[in-house]
Amino acid sequence: MPVDFIIRAAQGKLHLPPLWLRDVGPTDFEATGKEFLNLFIQLANLQPDEQILDIGCGCARIALPLTGYVSQAGSYTGMDITQKAIIWCQQNITPHYPNFQFLHADLHNKRYNRTDLIRPVIIAFL
Repeated sequence: MPVDFIIRAAQGKLHLPPLWLRDVGPTDFEATGKEFLNLFIQLANLQPDEQILDIGCGCARIALPLTGYVSQAGSYTGMDITQKAIIWCQQNITPHYPNFQFLHADLHNKRYNRTDLIRPVIIAFL
């Protein structure tokens, strides 16, 4: 049994992604996600029935707390260049929350996706 699984099981945190997948910095994964949810509600007046697009969703630090807030009338779409993170989200979140979808954006990135040659282009309309 992988050590990561044993650690998460002992902490009662099997609902969280594996430790090796959480490349999001030194903060507490779960607490930071909850903090963002509170900020979205307080500062952006996020409502449970809204549609959310999360570009750079990673391994669902934001999506996981949203699963308890977004209603069936709302939806969440997360996109990321890290395929392993997207696969984990598709396998562990979408089956329980069908209104939560995760898409792999196969774009080149020096840190996360060095092998792909497709370079992102940013276009802004003012």
